Amino acid sequence: MIKTVYAHEQWAVDGRRPSLALIGHRPLEPGHFNFWPKAIDILTGLRFKSTVYIPLHRGEEWRDNYDDIDVWVTEILEQVTWIAYWAEPELEDLERDPHSVNHFRGYARTGKMTLGHPNDTPKTSSVLLINDKRFKLHVHKTLTGTLTKAVLSAVALTTAT
Repeated sequence: MIKTVYAHEQWAVDGRRPSLALIGHRPLEPGHFNFWPKAIDILTGLRFKSTVYIPLHRGEEWRDNYDDIDVWVTEILEQVTWIAYWAEPELEDLERDPHSVNHFRGYARTGKMTLGHPNDTPKTSSVLLINDKRFKLHVHKTLTGTLTKAVLSAVALTTAT
């Protein structure tokens, strides 16, 4: 069974078990795509039985400012086994979420991230441009593919230590 931990909930990463942080463009308005519920369904189907960290408050679908959550995310990322980053192009709003590009750079620098985006993402996406220029991470074209690779990487890293 998956244990979900939402922003500001008590947490402790167990280094003996794989854990995932589900990161990506965040919904800024009602009706914006929120990939987290679908991601949990996919992880359940993959039989992932560990902890998943989600950068929203429990029960929350969107918010117009994530500053209070960003500190929590930074703390989680220092200890989590692997990061699954889903870049949803319709949610990329650099005016309203100017930190998103810097966050992506920080996540990519950890060396423990899987990147994915929908197949129809424009090549002008800031995340894709930064990735192509600097990080050269393989980009998965489906959420299922992204999460499958993230789970395999988390499990491999956990069993290697």
